[in-house]
Amino acid sequence: MKHQMVTQPRRGIASLRYVLRPLTVITLVTSGVGFSALNADGQDQPLDNQDRAAAFLAAGRALGAGPPPHAFFPDGERLWFRGGTRDSAVLYVVDPSSGQMGELLDVARTRQALEAVCARDLPGQGLPFQSLDWVDGDTTEIRFMVDERWCVLDLSSYSARLASDDEVDRWQRRQPRVVRRGIYPGPRRVYEVPSPDGRWFADVNDDDLWLRSARSDDSTRVTWDGTPEYGWDVEGLRWSPDSHRLALFKVDRRGVLTIPLVRWTLPDTPVESRPYSRAGEPLPQPELHVVDARDGSAVPVDVGDGGEPYLHVVGWHPDGREVYLLRVNRLVNHLSLLGVDPNTGTSRIILSERSETFLWGLDFLHGYTPRVAHLLPDGERVLWKSERDGLARLYMYSLNGDLEQVISPDSLDVDLVEFVDEPHGWIYFSARMLHAKDPYDIALYRAPLAGGSPERLLHLPQSWDRIEPTRSGDFFLVTRASIDQPPTLELRRADGRLVRELWRADLSRLRNLGWRPPERFTALAADGVTELHGLIFRPTTFDPTRSYPV
Repeated sequence: MKHQMVTQPRRGIASLRYVLRPLTVITLVTSGVGFSALNADGQDQPLDNQDRAAAFLAAGRALGAGPPPHAFFPDGERLWFRGGTRDSAVLYVVDPSSGQMGELLDVARTRQALEAVCARDLPGQGLPFQSLDWVDGDTTEIRFMVDERWCVLDLSSYSARLASDDEVDRWQRRQPRVVRRGIYPGPRRVYEVPSPDGRWFADVNDDDLWLRSARSDDSTRVTWDGTPEYGWDVEGLRWSPDSHRLALFKVDRRGVLTIPLVRWTLPDTPVESRPYSRAGEPLPQPELHVVDARDGSAVPVDVGDGGEPYLHVVGWHPDGREVYLLRVNRLVNHLSLLGVDPNTGTSRIILSERSETFLWGLDFLHGYTPRVAHLLPDGERVLWKSERDGLARLYMYSLNGDLEQVISPDSLDVDLVEFVDEPHGWIYFSARMLHAKDPYDIALYRAPLAGGSPERLLHLPQSWDRIEPTRSGDFFLVTRASIDQPPTLELRRADGRLVRELWRADLSRLRNLGWRPPERFTALAADGVTELHGLIFRPTTFDPTRSYPV
């Protein structure tokens, strides 16, 4: 049974998301005359423009780009994080159940052991490494990089050693490697995809699918028909739960035009041809196949409505009986969730949604990850995000296409499903209140899987990195910040109550340079009705008695 829905254009304040939601930013600029910082004695010290720029860059580097390195122990409950300063780093261990925190390592003993191994004095006063991992999933030994070499430390005896070449090779074999650069600029890369059992990595070489062994590093060719214009791709690939089959795309670029890409920064200025589709021109056509990793046999999938350019694999049923797929047309106004039989390649429509305008926009382009469908671990239900009522809401459907319940009320504009705690029966999601004073403020909510009103757990002011639940679901980590509050890393209970703040960014160096957070304001648009939200960034030498050009 399939469920057909029509999405209406968003109404009221919700309709501002794509048009008016971007903040208006006003920056007041001065010449920098009179700019000063505090010297070591706490006295004002005038800085010229060059020194000012260098000071701000140095402060920015000291702040870093986000929360400190942190990770859960192999048990999925306890966690460690890096604290202290760059020159006096400390690693802390936190037990969420008791709320206790202590040092994971004795800094003095660790430095003494590492100086003996490295045969030199180490700089600074703290730990000389940023992050760590457990050796073979155990909690008795850790490994980390010092002087670009892998070291191993025994936590019981504080004996350190350099890792052998065989150990390093074994560790490196277990890490996914870069397959190619992402389609968009920046640091994004496409990596090999590990199998659920950890034995294999799916890779693409010479436009064909290969499997690399995590044990021996040997590679086995699986397909033999790939070409540069019509080849296999691991981006978006999903392994079956038993690690026997792969749902992946073979991309047909034969009709796609190319553009020249000139590498001006290289000595010989090479010119490459890259496929690039402009408006109205042919797009790459992804074709979904289910490939058996054991014998290389490939089952082509009939996705219907031939020529749909945007396909995304959502996941597999826990027992491997079906693969679930999102299909979107080029106008991005017709979206369907399909169930695919991996044995025959036939598909069925579970849900289908249309819009008079468009659905979600960029989320469905190649290289993005759509956040519309979230399969529940029980393999029988799916959370579906829809704007059919004029704002984003969450719905629970069976995988037969039957509506079971509406999760979020019409007062909330849902942003993301953060995670699902099925054992305890909760859905955690972030959302905005429809009639809130500030449309940019987001909060974390949880709603019962069995039905019922959601409860508001935590304010997420404008910016947060991610929410990471413990394996039990009894606790979660959250990184959050706002324009006037520094980033923090917090440990909270499942109901949102704070266990403890683990880390807070130190903004003192920026404040000593005269930095002040921007000021928020609201103003009416030219129509005299629409409320616009903005920020004013004032110069460090701002004088309220003067007038400044904007």
